[in-house]
Amino acid sequence: MENCCAKVLGAYDICGVLGEELDSPMVRAIASAYGDYLCPDQPGHFVIGHDARWSSPAFAEAASVGLCESGRSNENILKSQQVVRPTGKEKTP
Repeated sequence: MENCCAKVLGAYDICGVLGEELDSPMVRAIASAYGDYLCPDQPGHFVIGHDARWSSPAFAEAASVGLCESGRSNENILKSQQVVRPTGKEKTP
């Protein structure tokens, strides 16, 4: 898993080839570690959203499961629906 993490974890995002570099078990592991990193001594509050790709709802659910596996309560996880993903091409005022 260590080599896989090096491939999918960037400075500001997580991305990889679906099924080859990134799958639901990997998302669960990343979410679990992220929860521990952000809130090592408290439950914390998390919001999980996803974009329009067909794989996104399953990955959002895997992230929720990963947070719960690391001791976070389902009550502290807000599961959003599809959210708008900025493309960087939007005009700013």
